[in-house]
Amino acid sequence: MKKFLTLVLAFVACIGTMSAWTPSDTDYTIVDLDSTYNQSGMKTFILDDGTIYHLWQRTPAGVMYNEPTFGYYLHLQIFDPAGNPKFDKEGILVSNKPTQSSTTDYGVAIASNGDIVMAYYDVRDDVTERYSNHIYLYRYDKNGNSVWNADGIQFPVEKVNDNAFRSYELAPQLTISDDNIYLSCVHSEGYSVKADSTNWEPSWWDPDEEMPDSIQVYYYDYRYIRVNADGTFAWDAPIITQSGALDMLAPCANGDVYFLYSNENNGVDAQRINIDGKNVWDQPVTVESEALGSSYVTTPTVFTGNEGDITLVYRVPYGWYGYAAFNHLDANGNTYGTGLSLTGGTDGNCGTYQAAMSEDSLLVAWEYRSSEYNLYANLASIEGSGSLIWPEWPFDHSKGVSYDTNTEWGFKPVKVIHQSDGWVILYGNVQSWNGANFMVLKIDNYGNQLWSKQICNENFKCSGYSVVSDGKYAYIFLIVPQEYDSDWNKIVGDGGMRVMCVDLTELDNPSGVNELNEDTDKTIICRYDLTGRVVTADTKGIQIVKYSDGSARKMLVK
Repeated sequence: MKKFLTLVLAFVACIGTMSAWTPSDTDYTIVDLDSTYNQSGMKTFILDDGTIYHLWQRTPAGVMYNEPTFGYYLHLQIFDPAGNPKFDKEGILVSNKPTQSSTTDYGVAIASNGDIVMAYYDVRDDVTERYSNHIYLYRYDKNGNSVWNADGIQFPVEKVNDNAFRSYELAPQLTISDDNIYLSCVHSEGYSVKADSTNWEPSWWDPDEEMPDSIQVYYYDYRYIRVNADGTFAWDAPIITQSGALDMLAPCANGDVYFLYSNENNGVDAQRINIDGKNVWDQPVTVESEALGSSYVTTPTVFTGNEGDITLVYRVPYGWYGYAAFNHLDANGNTYGTGLSLTGGTDGNCGTYQAAMSEDSLLVAWEYRSSEYNLYANLASIEGSGSLIWPEWPFDHSKGVSYDTNTEWGFKPVKVIHQSDGWVILYGNVQSWNGANFMVLKIDNYGNQLWSKQICNENFKCSGYSVVSDGKYAYIFLIVPQEYDSDWNKIVGDGGMRVMCVDLTELDNPSGVNELNEDTDKTIICRYDLTGRVVTADTKGIQIVKYSDGSARKMLVK
């Protein structure tokens, strides 16, 4: 009996550690129920102690799309620093109220004590018609305990028109400045008014159309509010603008908050709002005067500084693509004036990008299309008026350094991670319309490629990524779509939502860049091929090698 009990305890211990983080370039753990698909909207956060919060949306198993309760529900899983999940595979069902679709966005912020705060909207008051949805707030601690009402605290918004038949609160955002929690949203209404010659005219295809008794009118505005620590609200949610094309919140100094929004030219303006909800500056500050789109405005990536300042990275559209730019806004309202291009010009073919900050340095990686696709990266300093850091010798690197090329499908940057000795870029070298070779690239602070490796299998198919890192490991959450056999009648292979732990310090190619240096009095700063692309020490062909004393020579590597 004692031996049997020992075996049982050993089995239980094994089960308890099966999901712990084990670094591998290929192995993964299934997150969520086995053989369950249709996840979307992943968001992941890692705390200083290694605790990881992971959120996702999914339709409930067995509920058909034509049933009233069909929708996307919000799930939360918490991993301890060793990688053990605190709950079963479905995690905590934060909200089991249906939302509109898989594109339903939600706000998340981490409180100073490590709690996670979420803002999510659902149609619980109007499940059948779905003409009304409202935002609810949730808060959980690191042990998965609900701190506020587990059923959510409703965002208090009054209708502008009492007769509105439709009332939406959309696109909730959360940000925390010091200990102040700010929530914002777009409020939308639909209502009917009497038709007259000022608001109605016949359609072009039926010029004899009779005027109806009434027409439907749609209204929207943008509102924000400060949330107290107990989940109550500090003041009524004011209408701050009727912009709507771009509305963002970001932390500022002294517990204040930045409100970023699209101006009349579809550039970006900013206001500073204090804890009482009042404007600090007399006039809005223009962060970017160039249009970031027409009806749709590209959303900047925002990084918070130590002095209440923020750095914005964004893509300025031009033709089908555009160029990547950055700007800096301090707590006094000072900027560069207009954003500085990271891609060497103000036209160009910059596609999607990923960025990361370390103190005053900003690294941005993006897809660039010319005669072929390139994975580019550039390093910038936000100090002063802003500048690019990497040298231009012996080639012009003002538009960045190319690390990989693709002649047909291009690249998908996934994550940029800073390390003490350089940067790591995760990206997909796309092999087909939905498959890619998933790569990890390590570069030093001078832009030299140190090593790269492929993770997952060849032509890996993935419909969503969410990555966090502690600097040593990357914790990569993946949504893998269903795969069918050649007859399209049977699902083959694992899919659903996975998580991998990938070592970012492991060198597949341990050859150092200085290995071929014959002169001990000088070191190699960088290696280039004849096209100007940075290469590693064992790249075959003719290399141009730059040394620390400023000299250079050609070298043939066989």
